[in-house]
Amino acid sequence: AACGLTVKASKKQKLVKQKGLKLKLKTGQACKVTVTTSIKQLRSKSKKRQAQIVRALKFKGKKASLTLQPNKAKTVKVKFTKKTLKAINKALKAHKKLVATVIVTTRDSASKVSRKTLKITIRR
Repeated sequence: AACGLTVKASKKQKLVKQKGLKLKLKTGQACKVTVTTSIKQLRSKSKKRQAQIVRALKFKGKKASLTLQPNKAKTVKVKFTKKTLKAINKALKAHKKLVATVIVTTRDSASKVSRKTLKITIRR
């Protein structure tokens, strides 16, 4: 990575309870960081079940941008709108499996862009 970015996040998070996803970011040098999130419903493997799912759920988180200072860890909370949180809660109550894909894009002083992707399972 251009900035020497490390992203730490627990693999399973209770999104609705904490009203967002928590990530810990740390870089080796000063750089700009953008965090984007999308949440998708896991599709079932069997063909019979697939016919029942007409449209898979998909949610987007608010985009978060920040500048990180070198060697200082910063906790970022990716937020969601109230409407989205409500929909996620409803989906979780219906025992749907949701996975958040978090893309962390960094841009250093030389405008070198790099991205890291991680998946987080969402629990009730």
